[in-house]
Amino acid sequence: MADEDLRVVAVALAALAVVWPQMKSARLFIFTISGLLVVISTWSVTFSNRNLDWAIVVVVLMAVALGWAVTVLYEVFTTPTLTWVLFASCLGAVYVCVPENDQINEIGLLYISAGVIELLTRQRLPMPVWSAASMALLWAAVYGASGQSRAVIGGLFAVSPIIAVAAFGRRAGSLNGTRVAFRRLIVAIWAIAAWVVARTGGIAQTASAAWVAVAIATLLGVVLSVVIQRAYKDKVKA
Repeated sequence: MADEDLRVVAVALAALAVVWPQMKSARLFIFTISGLLVVISTWSVTFSNRNLDWAIVVVVLMAVALGWAVTVLYEVFTTPTLTWVLFASCLGAVYVCVPENDQINEIGLLYISAGVIELLTRQRLPMPVWSAASMALLWAAVYGASGQSRAVIGGLFAVSPIIAVAAFGRRAGSLNGTRVAFRRLIVAIWAIAAWVVARTGGIAQTASAAWVAVAIATLLGVVLSVVIQRAYKDKVKA
């Protein structure tokens, strides 16, 4: 089976996993398989004969984490289009730091189309669409890195805002009133973090510089998110 076919299977499995089967453990297993297919489909351009064993593990773990994150986002991101703004921001960060970016155009067009559809219909697309889109993003980040450690680091971090936003946004419940502003701020914080890492560590000369950028951006993102979350809780109590 060609690499392109494996990519399609990975995306399709991600879409399937959020609606079937019902057991969470089985769904996570399917996302694990999807992550492995992302690795296999990008093996020749990214992992072959390169010291990137750590990235293989991270890709699979991120695939599973994305499966969790998408279900959380679908529960709380009830405002149409906001999720596609987040996805597009992540894709833009991938574009900035990976050397091969021909794949960005087709995925970006899908994101824009999905966002416009939700905006016009004022209804969210089905959750499998979100899940498939997140796996396509993960594939784009790994495929475009072309085996360069700093690009792999920057590309994978560019996907992490989806997970971070889900983690920090879950406690606030569904979107309404001040919750809308809260969600937008969290999205903005992590989108900016991804772009900063892409423009610094992602295009750095060494992998160590990329790791430093990731560490600083993660720390600042967590701190700012916690501060905003506490401020939001205080406002709700008031």
